[in-house]
Amino acid sequence: MSAKEEKQTTKEGIAEDSLKPEKSMSLAAKLALIIIGLILLSGLLTVLRVGAVTYDFVKNPEEIIARIPDLMGAKLEKTGERTNILLLGAGDLSYDDGSELTDSIMLVSLDHVDKSVSMISIPRDLGVEIPSYGVTRVNVLYKLAKNRLGDKNAFKLIVPTIEQITCQPIHYYVKVDFIGFKRIINALGGVTVDVERTFTDHQYPTSNFGYQTVSFVEGPQWMDGETALQYVRSRHGNNEEGSDFARAARQQILISSLKEKVLSKDLLQDEKRLTEVIEALNEHYETDLTLKEMISLVAFAEELETASVHNMVLKEGPGELLYTPDEATRSEYYDGMAILLPDGNTFQHICRTIESFFADPEIFNSGIQIEILNGTNRIGLANKAATLVMQNGYKIFPIYGIRNTSYGYYENSYIYDHSELNANSPVVDSLKKLLGINRVVDRNSEPRYHDVDVTVVLGNDFYLEGLDEMFEGKASIEIDLNLLELEAVLSGS
Repeated sequence: MSAKEEKQTTKEGIAEDSLKPEKSMSLAAKLALIIIGLILLSGLLTVLRVGAVTYDFVKNPEEIIARIPDLMGAKLEKTGERTNILLLGAGDLSYDDGSELTDSIMLVSLDHVDKSVSMISIPRDLGVEIPSYGVTRVNVLYKLAKNRLGDKNAFKLIVPTIEQITCQPIHYYVKVDFIGFKRIINALGGVTVDVERTFTDHQYPTSNFGYQTVSFVEGPQWMDGETALQYVRSRHGNNEEGSDFARAARQQILISSLKEKVLSKDLLQDEKRLTEVIEALNEHYETDLTLKEMISLVAFAEELETASVHNMVLKEGPGELLYTPDEATRSEYYDGMAILLPDGNTFQHICRTIESFFADPEIFNSGIQIEILNGTNRIGLANKAATLVMQNGYKIFPIYGIRNTSYGYYENSYIYDHSELNANSPVVDSLKKLLGINRVVDRNSEPRYHDVDVTVVLGNDFYLEGLDEMFEGKASIEIDLNLLELEAVLSGS
């Protein structure tokens, strides 16, 4: 039975069952939260395609409240103690040149023990090699599967691909299109977002394939649906906001801003606005979550504190997990397309980093920055060591934080702690164990290229068993598109 068929069965079951009334008024609030849409744990707007139940609630809440107990208690699928949800934001067939490309891709992971949520943004230009098809970008996979396999199988390519990129099982998916995104935010009365930095984008696409200028000012800013969409889609802004990685971070900021708005009592008591939200949700989303599972998500979200939401963005740059191949390589192997590739041409670095992020997200958000300098003639040594450090949650200085040192050749390796009163001692101790470096020099000692907290200089004595092997592998996906097409034909879909 398909997810949509199961939802229909759920709706019919509510209409036919006779359940004992429940006196607790808190159930009314819980049902209202379910009906208006859920903030998937981290605050992501998701949707509820249960129109019949929704309108029954608006017109006759007491009758529906009496039937809630039958829906309570559904257990979410999980692996270990985690439930993972793939969240996709896309255009539709009527929306500019990005129609049905999933330009927002996010893995949301629920930790049922810590009652926390981790959000991982995956850039749309990440390249993947699909057997029997070739290399393409990850944002194409939903549209590709929909065209080749049919509407019912639209998620059968992107879901297992993200699983192989992250080494994480995906239990559910939710997709919301841009038009629905705008309508939902407008129906909510707009949203206030704390913009991190001022920026202007002179190349924001319009619906008629032209460009317009959009600007945002640092600080709290109220946004309607169109403005919020511009904020999360902008890709050509100045002031370090002109990248997919900056855009992914803005998407996470907006998602968090929506949480309180959607769960507010003012919305629950506004029948007209509530109905507008419901209509927008019904028309612009796809999910395989059942109604009972959505209710379980609400129960999880009610226990969630803002401090328990952790964010990570996969991005390119020195010490990061992705890189952009040069123009000659793109021309020879990738038909000249703009594409990002995983460091070392293997997804294992991404997988390892995600595991570290899940294990201790606070390290990733500590803000302590490290530069790693190569004091030897061994090519690529600093980059390899930096990748290992970053995989364990530490931030590498983003601009030339990995380079050869001009201070000369180093026979021995050192860690330079630039903090006062050894404030970085926990990080330094961790780096000593991770890199096998025992020599530590206190603050104000050279070398130090940037205003960082810790400098690591790799000397000729630096050796980690298995470090070179970490960078061997191939970033291919073990999914045969031809086989998926055959399965679709045999299933009649």
